[in-house]
Amino acid sequence: MSKITEKISNFILAVKERMLAKKLSKTFGSSFQNKTSKTILSGTETLTLSAETDKKREQVLNSVTEIMIAAKNNPQKMLDYIKSTGTKVYIIKNNSKLLKNLGEEDGFILPAEGVKAAALYWGVEHKFTLKTPAMFVFREEMLDEYYILQQFYKWYSYRSGLPGFDTKTQNIFKKYMTKGYDITKLTLEDTLKLQEAVARDTEATDFAIEVARLRDGGRNVLNKMKTDGGASI
Repeated sequence: MSKITEKISNFILAVKERMLAKKLSKTFGSSFQNKTSKTILSGTETLTLSAETDKKREQVLNSVTEIMIAAKNNPQKMLDYIKSTGTKVYIIKNNSKLLKNLGEEDGFILPAEGVKAAALYWGVEHKFTLKTPAMFVFREEMLDEYYILQQFYKWYSYRSGLPGFDTKTQNIFKKYMTKGYDITKLTLEDTLKLQEAVARDTEATDFAIEVARLRDGGRNVLNKMKTDGGASI
């Protein structure tokens, strides 16, 4: 079982665990709602109403597929499409430690504020700011068509308003994927937000894996994604 599959399985089991559900229902109320879904907690059971989320997920899948086909999955054309929307794309040539020092990976980076924004913007533009928009930052060695496609899918999901991309949730998600995280200490709201973040990452990775599987020459990337998981490729 791959790392990401094992973590997702453990995560789902933990969310459904009876004692945790009882504790959360007493402490944090009986429901949680984001822009596209609502979760209702009653006793030891949960009910998630996610029709709007499911609709947006389908729209994202169809749209990314159409864009990919139009671009012939050409990495530069995919990056050009991103730039055409006003989103900056930076290719790092001589500062490979920048992303690692900021706790980020190559690809799509959410808006940032404060010290992180200042360090990031100085690293890519050599200018000072305390607030940065969403952007893409790649090291040259990570300009692989399948990796770009995975990151493109996450960005498109974010732009489409799918849940799981707020800064707090993504910080929890990164800790969960890299170091492990005791989710039993999270509130119901944060637990459900984390579940959405895991779903978005999995959707993007599954899409890139499927494209790699269907194309000649994608075997190495396919195996690496299956082994490492979407958050640590």
